[in-house]
Amino acid sequence: MIDTSLYKNEYGLQIQPQYAFRDEWQALAERENLQFEVLDLSMPPALADKEQHRMYRDWYRESRRSVSLHGVFIDINPGSGDPAFRDLSARRCEESCEAALDIGAENIVFHSSALPFLGGLYLDVWAKRCASFFEKLAEKYNLRIFIENSQAVSPEPLRMMMDRISNPGIGVCLDIGHVNYTPVPLETWMDTLWDRIGYFHLSDNNGVYDDPSSQTVNFNLETDQAEVVDNGYVDDSMEQNAEEEFQQPKSFEPVNNEPADSSDVGFEIETGTEEETSSSPITAHNPEDLSPYDPKAELSRYKYPTLDLLKKYEDDGKSFIDMDEQRQNKD
Repeated sequence: MIDTSLYKNEYGLQIQPQYAFRDEWQALAERENLQFEVLDLSMPPALADKEQHRMYRDWYRESRRSVSLHGVFIDINPGSGDPAFRDLSARRCEESCEAALDIGAENIVFHSSALPFLGGLYLDVWAKRCASFFEKLAEKYNLRIFIENSQAVSPEPLRMMMDRISNPGIGVCLDIGHVNYTPVPLETWMDTLWDRIGYFHLSDNNGVYDDPSSQTVNFNLETDQAEVVDNGYVDDSMEQNAEEEFQQPKSFEPVNNEPADSSDVGFEIETGTEEETSSSPITAHNPEDLSPYDPKAELSRYKYPTLDLLKKYEDDGKSFIDMDEQRQNKD
């Protein structure tokens, strides 16, 4: 059994179940006294199917273990410079909050979505927009909101956002796996954000990019030297679809490569004589046979145009003034 008394969080340890294996996850939660952070509602297939979304919500609500929900995170950026993207992000985030209330969750996690390697004015405007957005969201739905360090390569974007947030119900979710692929050590992340961290994700990856199936983080609990293992999230439906899409056909129709019977063909084929070819062809393979290129060679036969080609006029090109017309115009 996991000793949850070691953790100060009132919700203890949580896991992210998969609905496809809900019975196994439910048994694990009951055996280890674990709660749920629901991720299924914020990604395909449930995110794109209203009926499936409703079915998932029903099960998570009835489990009575869904204390947190991971909000939508793919392509979401409430601090975007494009108003259309901000509106779409706001609508999706509000849908996540409504789903959280429906299943009985009190916490919701959103990604920070700070574009890496951008700073200055962009980062300042982004932090102000996100701070204002999440404060309004927390007030509207009365949920505890935790912003996760996703895409950020340093703790500065989250620090700038949190400095603009006065609501104590909004904090930081520090994902250890996301820290693992940044150049900033975990100690620096903790020192920078310590007063706002209220939630942890114990995820793992290969240290280069976010691949939770690879494990390089050593989760060594000093209390009992236990290793916390994260096998990552696998969407079996997506793998199955990929296999069906790219699988080879089970059988092939044989191809008949034998020559057809000439009696069935309504024409005859005659063998032509071999054409004479140059004994020393000039090709790209023997450049030594090529003479130096003369750019003026094509102009050697050029002839200048003669004067008889010009159009002749009665006045022979001299200017002519009609004096009668001038007098009339004067009067």
